[in-house]
Amino acid sequence: RAREAERLAWEAERHVAAVLIQTHYRAYSKGRTQRQCYMLTRAAVVTVQTVVRGFLVRQRVTLMQWSAVVIQRAYRGHVDRTHNTAARKIQTWYHCVQTARKQRQN
Repeated sequence: RAREAERLAWEAERHVAAVLIQTHYRAYSKGRTQRQCYMLTRAAVVTVQTVVRGFLVRQRVTLMQWSAVVIQRAYRGHVDRTHNTAARKIQTWYHCVQTARKQRQN
């Protein structure tokens, strides 16, 4: 009877060990599958983020270029209106003199 009890105890330990090994293997296998799924999802998210960030940066650069054009246009218009006043005054004076000479001759 003692041998039978030892054999049953050994089989019970063996069964517990087998269940424990199977549980750990299944957990490892499931974890590996989930890790692969996570890595694929992460790669997809990174790709989407890259595309969106690139789009936003290009949009911002386009806006900045357009803003620079508007500023340059305003500045050049200002320069034309203010810095050429001396030349315009001289031209206006000259045209007035020419007109006065023509009127005097008539």
